[in-house]
Amino acid sequence: MSDYSPPSGSSGSCWKWGGIACAGCGCAAVIAIAVMASFVVSRPEFKKVMATAREATAAVVQMQKIGEALGKYAHDKGVYPDRLEDLVPAYLSRDELRPRAGGVEGSFEYRKPPADAPDSFVVLRYEMANPVAPGQAPGIRYELTKGGQLRSRSFAKPAEATYR
Repeated sequence: MSDYSPPSGSSGSCWKWGGIACAGCGCAAVIAIAVMASFVVSRPEFKKVMATAREATAAVVQMQKIGEALGKYAHDKGVYPDRLEDLVPAYLSRDELRPRAGGVEGSFEYRKPPADAPDSFVVLRYEMANPVAPGQAPGIRYELTKGGQLRSRSFAKPAEATYR
């Protein structure tokens, strides 16, 4: 056996140099991630995705407002309205019947529930293109049920038939 032991207090400790190397690589990694993130955020595709996300958020907020107005109308009158326009002006303004964000407009599809409809009956629907790959990937459908549940699903529009 050898009687060798490393000198104490040595400035050449492997822990010291390993820590310095690790910290240097960590800083380089943080800088690389920051550069990549700034590149992605500056891309027009990213801006389009964010605009679509704002559209979706605006639609969901409007659906919730319309759902509350539908509930109040049904409570006050004993039945649901025949059309969404019946909520104007007592329960909503005309502007609140359409989702809007960043100049993009859409419309809600309303279905009056029958008197015996369950809470799972879909009363309000909004569809929008997929923000990541519009026209190539399934779109997104938001639905509001009679019971007040908001859900989202992807949907594919039926392909046009081609004949030879």
